[in-house]
Amino acid sequence: MSDPALGLTMLALIVIVIMMGFPTAFTLMGLGMFFGYIALYDPSHPWLQNRIFDLMVERTYGAMNNDTLISIPLFVLMGYVMERGALVDKMFYSIQLAFRRVPASLAVATLIVCTFWGIASGLVGAVVVLMGVIAFNPMLKAGYDVKLDLRFLFTRQLSIMGSYMGIKDELRTVLKLVANGRLSPVVDKVWPLDDCIAAHTYLEKGKQFGKVVLRID
Repeated sequence: MSDPALGLTMLALIVIVIMMGFPTAFTLMGLGMFFGYIALYDPSHPWLQNRIFDLMVERTYGAMNNDTLISIPLFVLMGYVMERGALVDKMFYSIQLAFRRVPASLAVATLIVCTFWGIASGLVGAVVVLMGVIAFNPMLKAGYDVKLDLRFLFTRQLSIMGSYMGIKDELRTVLKLVANGRLSPVVDKVWPLDDCIAAHTYLEKGKQFGKVVLRID
């Protein structure tokens, strides 16, 4: 097989394997070693004397000599110290209060803090690690579900769609889909009308998954 054909085959397999849910790092490493061994294979030499093994050692040594990578544990330490000091938690809370009337105020606060620390650090990767440490607890307190596996949605080409108060034609379309059984509304809990205050309190806590319905007897 020619080198261009090997390259195209490797690219296609990378896309397929990643969409199957395998970790990207191990996918690139494994397929790179496999196709590199095929491309550099010399029948006149023993199979352990393939040049791919020399390239692996050279790349590993080059990464170990990269002084820039030393900053990664330091940024992780900085994020840990800031998280323990509750400085960023107060910043999150303040921004959420400022944008409390805006939908997804926690996401807005995360974007603003990411922008702030991105300017301060200048390293995108470090900001990702830092925000992962800082935003984890506030998101858990806000009720984010950590059981959601995005790979499941991606590999099966599923979509999560929200809805807003649209026009009457859109409402009629949705009602037809419900009547035909193609769309199932998600109802978390049904409350009697007399318990509307308790239902509103339950809704404000953000513990529901789906709609909270008031039943009129």
